[in-house]
Amino acid sequence: MSNKNIRTYSLDANLVKERREHIIRCVTPLFIKHGYTKTTTRQITEACNMSWGALYHYVGSKKDILYLVLENITLAYKRLFENLENSGDNISSTDMLREYIRQFFQQMDRYQDWVVYANREMATLSKDDQRYLMDSEIDIIKSFERLLIKGVKTGEFKIKDPLLIAQTITMIGNTWAIRRWFLSKRWKLEDYINEHTENIINLITTKETESVKL
Repeated sequence: MSNKNIRTYSLDANLVKERREHIIRCVTPLFIKHGYTKTTTRQITEACNMSWGALYHYVGSKKDILYLVLENITLAYKRLFENLENSGDNISSTDMLREYIRQFFQQMDRYQDWVVYANREMATLSKDDQRYLMDSEIDIIKSFERLLIKGVKTGEFKIKDPLLIAQTITMIGNTWAIRRWFLSKRWKLEDYINEHTENIINLITTKETESVKL
């Protein structure tokens, strides 16, 4: 799924981008609150303050709007990790891992409603939509894996299976969003981040972790 695959009648690329960003901002809360299938076109047009004819100038269908919403959230994660990877040349793998975890968990907190929605709606999405979400999750895991492998090469980390550790980190981040109703009563976000970060760092920087899998 990509913007370039969504039909538009406008030849003004900047205007299309502007209108679609407006649609995304207005419709995302509706999908989160009601779910994609139960959100009506009338609710969409009212939230966007646009007629369906005006909307149809920039998207071809309600499904196109779902594509845009999905893409917008997943691109936010992609940009996060691209920025982190581009800033890590002169930073130790240990310090960079701390920063990866901190920013990823903060991102999960920022988009927690979306995370809950995506997990709730996954079964109702088409196979292509499901694959899109799963691929974006894999990209996040791979970003952590690359950093962990780098730390192994520099001797900072002792890990038998970096991919498994990367998967565990992303699951802990997802848990903050999915179980916030419980976790937020006991921990503040920063405490949750710090506790898990130090546990992970302590685990992968000790000799015992050579034979340990999370």
